Amino acid sequence: MSKKVIHFDENHYKLEETRQTRMQHLFNVILQQAEKANLEISDYKEFIKDPVEYCTNKYWEVNSKFFPAGITKEKAIKGTDFNDTKVNHAFSEYKQIGKTCKGIKINKSTTGLNLNKEDYNWHLSDEKKNKYEALEKLLEVIEDLEKYTNVNHHSILRAVDTDCFLIHNARLRINAQYYR
Repeated sequence: MSKKVIHFDENHYKLEETRQTRMQHLFNVILQQAEKANLEISDYKEFIKDPVEYCTNKYWEVNSKFFPAGITKEKAIKGTDFNDTKVNHAFSEYKQIGKTCKGIKINKSTTGLNLNKEDYNWHLSDEKKNKYEALEKLLEVIEDLEKYTNVNHHSILRAVDTDCFLIHNARLRINAQYYR
């Protein structure tokens, strides 16, 4: 039996989505730089560990025979439109964001967000289930009562455990954080 969802944490979901979207953009910036050196990425895991080194080594591997002796691989790639400073800057930000989010999915031809809305659902704790259901019933009774008379939600809040409810727009709401 699946647990009851009592809240969707939209703020954290949107924050994660923003971070992953930024990571995706930065990854694409890094890929564009690799394309400027006419490189085809064969191993994305190695590529994302250190893109500048990967691109430099890959470029040298393919093109070293065209350069005279004494030219280093670093100097060789400078002859292309590859901008290692731009890659280092984008990769630095990519790693920083990666420390605070789940990261993105990287496939051979595409990148994608690694988001699942289910991960941001708050589920009702088994230990607090009975109390939560009783509070739901209380809110239903309050709604019925409001059809016939004015109800002071602040007075009801003072009458019950303050961890149970929150006041939102002058109305009682169950404090989902307490019951997860």
